[in-house]
Parts: sequence; C-alpha cells; structure tokens
Amino acid sequence: MSVEIREQAMLKEFEALRAELLAFGQRITIWQQVTWAGIAAFAVASILAKSPYPALMGVILASVNWWEALLISNGVSRIGAYIEKILEPQLEGLNWETIMQFYAQDAP
Repeated sequence: MSVEIREQAMLKEFEALRAELLAFGQRITIWQQVTWAGIAAFAVASILAKSPYPALMGVILASVNWWEALLISNGVSRIGAYIEKILEPQLEGLNWETIMQFYAQDAP
C-alpha cells in the first residue's frame, strides 16, 4: 500500500473516530436531559403521593444515568488514546488529542 493511500485511510479513520466522539457527547446530553426530567417527575409524584417510593425511582434513574455516563467516558477515553498514540504520530499536522491531554494535565 502506498504511503499516500495509507495516510488517506488513516485520515478517514480519524474523521470517523471524531464523529463517534461527537455522538458520545450528544448521547450524554440526551441521557442527562432525560434523567433530570425523570428525577423531577418522580420528585413531584413522591410529594403528591406523600410516599418516598417514587423518589426512590428517581435515585435509581440517576444511578443508571451515572453508569451510562461512566461507560461513555470509558469509550471516549479509549478512542482519544487511540487517536493520540496511533493516528496522530503518523499523520502530520494532527495533534488534537495531544493538545487536549496537555491541557487536561493543567486542569484543577
């Protein structure tokens, strides 16, 4: 395989992985919106029913959201590491993940 074809293939892979990262971000946003709406609904139901059980459902929903966010974060980390360690060194000019890693180290 020629170098040019290999670089084009790697660039397509990079673009696909970046699209997947954006999809993960959208998925987290949707999950959070659904969770907050559900927690609010269960809290209102708990108050109206004068029972703690609907509020317990809100806690369960929040736990499921937390677990989903953890799984998504794991996927994002794996994709980011692959981009940083495998693709970026071989594609000149691509260093987005490397720069993000640098700034993440300085974050509080």
